[in-house]
Amino acid sequence: MPSSAKLSERLGPGQPLSEVAFAVLDTETTGLSPRYGGRVCEVAVVTLRGGRETARWTTLLDPQCRIDSGAMAVHGITSAMVAGQPTFAEVADDLDEILTGTVLVAHNAPFDVSFLQAEYARIGRVMPAVPVLCTLKLARR
Repeated sequence: MPSSAKLSERLGPGQPLSEVAFAVLDTETTGLSPRYGGRVCEVAVVTLRGGRETARWTTLLDPQCRIDSGAMAVHGITSAMVAGQPTFAEVADDLDEILTGTVLVAHNAPFDVSFLQAEYARIGRVMPAVPVLCTLKLARR
């Protein structure tokens, strides 16, 4: 999982965790891989500082493609639900604002980050460089 900003670089010496902003993120997708055309159809983020919720943001997205039946069975999002919703390009600025300056936290983070990076690339942009913590990797340790 590529990330150009390490957690140790984000935190200054002796900086308490209570001062660090965390963005807990989850995505839902149209398939299993952006390499094979999978797109993001929902993004949800809760930001925390000092153990307290500071913001909550969620949106369905029009992926501009069909939602795979297997993916639909997992997350329950249908093509009818995303019809008329904003595209990723329309919400990218909002997502940038939410993620910038945070430590991104996600379960199976490589999955979510790969999809977000692909969405940003599609619109000619780069995902904000933030440290990433994977709760799946942490749990396995």
